[in-house]
Amino acid sequence: MNPLKKDAATRTKEEIESIKHVYLDLDHGASQALEAIENSSAVPKPNYVLNSSPEKHQVVWKDHHLIVNKKRSSQRSMSCELNKHILPHLKDTPLEEITYPVVRGLIQTWQREELSCKSIKNLFGIVRAIYNFQFDEMAQSGKPIVSPWLVKWKKVAPPKTVQRELPYFTVTQMAALVNAAKTQLNRALFALAAGTGARAGELFALRVEADVNLNERTITVRRSVFEGEENTSKSDTGDEDRTRTVPVDASVATELKKHLQGRRSGYLFETRNGTPLRLSNVLEDKLQPILKKLKLVQPGMGMHAFRRGRISHLVYSGVSRQVIRDWCGHSSDKMIDHSTKMLRQHRAPEMAKVKPLLGRSWTPVGPQLVEGRVAR
Repeated sequence: MNPLKKDAATRTKEEIESIKHVYLDLDHGASQALEAIENSSAVPKPNYVLNSSPEKHQVVWKDHHLIVNKKRSSQRSMSCELNKHILPHLKDTPLEEITYPVVRGLIQTWQREELSCKSIKNLFGIVRAIYNFQFDEMAQSGKPIVSPWLVKWKKVAPPKTVQRELPYFTVTQMAALVNAAKTQLNRALFALAAGTGARAGELFALRVEADVNLNERTITVRRSVFEGEENTSKSDTGDEDRTRTVPVDASVATELKKHLQGRRSGYLFETRNGTPLRLSNVLEDKLQPILKKLKLVQPGMGMHAFRRGRISHLVYSGVSRQVIRDWCGHSSDKMIDHSTKMLRQHRAPEMAKVKPLLGRSWTPVGPQLVEGRVAR
């Protein structure tokens, strides 16, 4: 599992050249020991938990994951996917039997569970990683070696479906949501989401003393919050410094002032206990009731619809792509195009630029025509 020195005569710790994995066998009281590991704050969540036999577990941490990926949310996500979507279906399937038919069966099961193609591809990657890990372990321990992983994603990938239009809020709808909010906190939250296009986790992580400048009417995005835990802010650039400063208009700044009432510290949006908001609670208790009242409910409609609506509005208002990337934390125009929707209020002026199909300048002569004359 870990590479040994060239002149190594044994497989002891002293002979390890570099640590790639940390591997722990749980042979006695495995269930209790595993629960203690997963609930401990002293160690990160394992990358993999394998059931080698009844009441015996193998817990694995990848060295890269231990050092670089400090986000507990990512660790919990992988562990959750493994235990929820993979292990229940594979059960006691021997390693050598995880071939094309088995993988195709897994993918069909995940499709029936209505998982997205992206989620299915991620699960496929987890299965492949576990297989390769076991393959390396067997090779180094002298056990009979199974065949290398041969299953190619392109050969088992589900057919691509036509992507439905992602839900978004129009400017009118965003204004209606702000006005329908019953508390000033909700008004300020929805107004800032609509006025900046910031991600929900980024809004929840804003601190009054460091990130909110009402005099200059700006917010500075430095971090993100997921289920109450702070992480670095999300970015597609891969840069270590993901901080960005976003301007807000006077109307949004006014809502923030009303919400803060002179408060100068703590999270901008916090609970009574001073902890950051949780997305699940915001959706269930704050946003969804208003969406139902305004009859705006549709699948996938959530806080991210503010972001798509804001980006769309900026694009069709003529704001440069570079500025939009800087404000919204996107690295490319492709990401902006992915979020942009053709807002209804922009359709008429755009269509005004197009000549009528049956205008006088179009002469209906011959099979091949160009404007006003026959093509030659």
